[in-house]
Amino acid sequence: MLFIAVVLAWLAMQFWGGAALFQRDEILMQWHSWLDNEYRNRVGDTGVIIALLLLPVIATALVLYIFGGWFFGLVGLVINVVVLLYACGRGDYLAQMQAYRFSMTHLDKQAVFDAADQYYSVKGDDLASVHNQVRQKISYQAYDRWFAVAFWFLILGAPGALLYRICHIVSAGSVDIEGESHSDENDASDADESASAYRYCSSYANDTNAILGFMDWLPSRLWALIIGLCGDFKSVVQVLSVKLFSNTPVVALLDRINLAIVYGDRAASLNDDETIDCHEIVEAKNELDMIEQVDSRAMIVAMAVIAVLILLL
Repeated sequence: MLFIAVVLAWLAMQFWGGAALFQRDEILMQWHSWLDNEYRNRVGDTGVIIALLLLPVIATALVLYIFGGWFFGLVGLVINVVVLLYACGRGDYLAQMQAYRFSMTHLDKQAVFDAADQYYSVKGDDLASVHNQVRQKISYQAYDRWFAVAFWFLILGAPGALLYRICHIVSAGSVDIEGESHSDENDASDADESASAYRYCSSYANDTNAILGFMDWLPSRLWALIIGLCGDFKSVVQVLSVKLFSNTPVVALLDRINLAIVYGDRAASLNDDETIDCHEIVEAKNELDMIEQVDSRAMIVAMAVIAVLILLL
């Protein structure tokens, strides 16, 4: 049953353009609004964030426990699939990346800037800066859209996958009273598109980012190794040997991994504050072409690895 759920989520991310039908974040927003209005003054920010994160997770676990075995486990399968699809990354990763890459076809920088703004909310008039920011978001979305969720689904079941996504949504939507976002590494996730319409308490981002830092540590490094298997494994291992136990944000780590895939030892030897700039559109397009090819192969390899683990365990 777990394998079927993981495969369906994989197909949705690979071929169906995501799972927008199941990803209705307004329910979570309404849940938080009610908690914030009714209980924040009584239990404080900590009490609200605990209820916001854990009550949906506990409710999902109870529903699976009570109804999961009905009709020879089919009800449990449906619940697992729905929760897993909800927990997958927001937006159509492939369509957005292809649209951004298509904007480079005519070598028009303004078209590239417009596409970066439209699809990734990156503004600017310097090609190197804009493309670096977009590449970071692409690197993170490739990992976040399915693999991270599937990892926690296999470890903790549907409740674990749900917890991971709720933390993302709360973190991406957390703003202070001036409206300035407090989300750091998770700005790369397109969850902010669904959560930006709602104002969360600013202190919640610290809690959810801490949880995400823990939940992203192991799967992000496993994803990096899988990318290495599909590209330049030597350069990827060289990067991981330096950053394996560092506190490097996941977005920066995965971006460095993709740079290592494209540029090899040149990227692997960069310091934390260094990067490789693309000053010409042709260079940026070549980067994206290689990143897309490697990410596509990595999704297939990841699915195969998970299938083997499920069958063996």
